[in-house]
Amino acid sequence: MKTNFLKLVCLMLISFLTTNASFTQSSLTDFTFFENSDVFSSAIQVDDLKNDVDLYTLDDKTITVDYIEDAEQLTVEEVLVLYMLGIGAGIGFGEGDTFYCLHAKFLYRLAMFTTAALYGGIGLGYSGFSGDFFTQSMLAVTGYMLMFSALTKYREVFLIWGLLASYAFGNETLESSNIKYDLTRFAISAMIGFSIVLTQRLMLALYSPILTYQTQTRENNGNESKDNSTFFFLNKNNAFTISLIFNLALASRGTASE
Repeated sequence: MKTNFLKLVCLMLISFLTTNASFTQSSLTDFTFFENSDVFSSAIQVDDLKNDVDLYTLDDKTITVDYIEDAEQLTVEEVLVLYMLGIGAGIGFGEGDTFYCLHAKFLYRLAMFTTAALYGGIGLGYSGFSGDFFTQSMLAVTGYMLMFSALTKYREVFLIWGLLASYAFGNETLESSNIKYDLTRFAISAMIGFSIVLTQRLMLALYSPILTYQTQTRENNGNESKDNSTFFFLNKNNAFTISLIFNLALASRGTASE
């Protein structure tokens, strides 16, 4: 009984091994056929796909956006509007002397040109002068005649040049004797500087008188003296000034007159 059962098991094992070997050989034969067939050789390769689709077209490309050309640029008339208000401060130094001033001015556009505008204006200011032997304190009324001329293509920077005339009054005190004098002063100056456009509403202006002529009267107890002076370039009398200029009205789009 056991002998017959062992024969049966051996027969089934031989049959299974023979069948499995036949299947494996058939599978390998089929795979080899597919590999060597025309179907496989005509399949799309990765390199061919890359060349056809050109996946790396953008590798060496740089996209440039010209914001200046695309952006809507301000015209001279839109920057140099009809009314402007300026506030600022100035300072000057000499040998042991310090001059400072605070001012506010109103400017009105008198004429408009292609790349420039002429302004007339009036301003109020306070100035102090501190020296080794005396101190001064004065209030001034100033008249302006200024030209703003565009220096750059896109109107970011303007040259400022023109004339200003001021009448000032105040007092002077001698430190050694504590004697006080009443002062009156008239001055006329040629000035130059530049302004930087921050926004359509706001500019930063930097300027200084380069030539000043002044006449000053000093009076104490009926005694009066007068002196005339001329000042060149930066010094304790020709102060370097910084101003913020506010555009009080926005101009409509248009072309400037010649």
